[in-house]
Amino acid sequence: MPIQTLTLTEAMKNRKSEISRWPSDADSQAARFSPIARPAFDAPFVIKPDDFVFTVGSCFARNIEKQLAANGFDFAARYFELSHDDSDFTGVDVSGVLNKYVVQSILNELRFAIDPHTRWSQSNLVELSNGKWWDPHLNNTIAPASLERVLYRREKVTEYFKTAARADVFIMTLGLAEAWFDTTSRLYGNGVPPATIQRTEPNRFEFHRLDYNQILTCLEAIRKLLMDHGNPDVNILVTVSPVALKSTFSGQDAMIANTYSKAVQRAAVEAFATAHDNVTYFPSFESVTLSERSHAWAPDQLHASDEIVRYNVLAMMEAYSENRKQAPKSGLVADALTLMYKGEALAKKGQIDEAGEAFKQATDMAPAEGLIHMNHATFLLRQKRYDEAVIAAEKATAHGGDSYGAYAVLATAYRTAGRLEDAYAAIDRALEIAPTKRGNIHAKAVICTRMRRFDEALDLYETIIRGVAGNDLDQLRARFMDPYVNTAKAAGQEGRAKTFLAETTGEPA
Repeated sequence: MPIQTLTLTEAMKNRKSEISRWPSDADSQAARFSPIARPAFDAPFVIKPDDFVFTVGSCFARNIEKQLAANGFDFAARYFELSHDDSDFTGVDVSGVLNKYVVQSILNELRFAIDPHTRWSQSNLVELSNGKWWDPHLNNTIAPASLERVLYRREKVTEYFKTAARADVFIMTLGLAEAWFDTTSRLYGNGVPPATIQRTEPNRFEFHRLDYNQILTCLEAIRKLLMDHGNPDVNILVTVSPVALKSTFSGQDAMIANTYSKAVQRAAVEAFATAHDNVTYFPSFESVTLSERSHAWAPDQLHASDEIVRYNVLAMMEAYSENRKQAPKSGLVADALTLMYKGEALAKKGQIDEAGEAFKQATDMAPAEGLIHMNHATFLLRQKRYDEAVIAAEKATAHGGDSYGAYAVLATAYRTAGRLEDAYAAIDRALEIAPTKRGNIHAKAVICTRMRRFDEALDLYETIIRGVAGNDLDQLRARFMDPYVNTAKAAGQEGRAKTFLAETTGEPA
């Protein structure tokens, strides 16, 4: 049956709206498409300062949290704590433990936490052949660990999801329509089973491509659960992540599989939002996928760029805030980002003076945008204007750029300007924010070498090499092994390097 029915008069009236027409002429394209697509959308409710906000889903949910924090909102993830252990995190920070990529995984966690008729069972875990345990319902980049450690993580995640019961606003981001089904627990998991399970229990997990009805049924169940066992007046805001499938298990071309994954979720969300007054959709997916590709995507062409994520989160929070009648800041930021893009394009062409002027206009237009200051600092570093780069990077950290890696840029600026103590402090701050980020660890190793803190530098290089050993040794050697060996020679510790590399990589120093 149709998800919407209108009379002829109502339909014709809708068609007269300016936003009902596709931007097919130069002016409308410049206003709505280029370089960032700005789809119009309704915001039927307000997120008030005293509202409790619960966020769940893929990494876009984490970006929403950053903006909530910047604007002083009360949200669940700010209370989430997990003691850090080096064995826990192979590719995410602590908040990444909460990432949920499949709608069934969101539903499972809510049932474990707030449904009195559902109990979590240890049989949901998987014991691996090496004596460690794996929780299929967490981010699959979380390393398997002892049963005690895995149960500790499970307790903390369940405590987090219990707070959904008191949410005034529930923000959910859908990620994938490719899922893994556990034939033992009869539940869908949240990630790809580890390689050891492929050897020991090859028939326990099945790969499923989800259909429209499965996704819509889960969405309806999530809403019912929240209203029956939580706040019956909750407002639900749903987005679909634009982040592409890194790889598909379907046997299809990844581009085709990704299109299906996004389309089927987007269709289900539309039916879900249309059916309920307390459910609404935010079009971040459309904004990213309809924007100019060179600006919308990170270099891997997989993840959305920091700039477009920043615009979308700002547009969302602006639309749903009590002050939404004020002049929209998101449009101003989008214009400033356009100037920043222009500066980057001019720099690539070698038009350095023109690029510098574009960056100046961008920072003048949006002086409180840390991301623009950070990119300006990177431009200045490439021009070897180190003192100016320091100033720009300091502005970036002062205006929220720390969420996007501004402290690492500041550390580089300080180092190149010869301010090594300041560089050391800045990279330490970067590592506090993203403790497992390899680039930050490497940057600290470089700074320590320059400061002749050789033992510390060697420890840092060894952390990196230990973490990537077994991957492409050519890349490992060029990026990390050679600097490690050179640092060991400068420290007079060639023997240490030789022994470590032989044990870790099987390669001679």
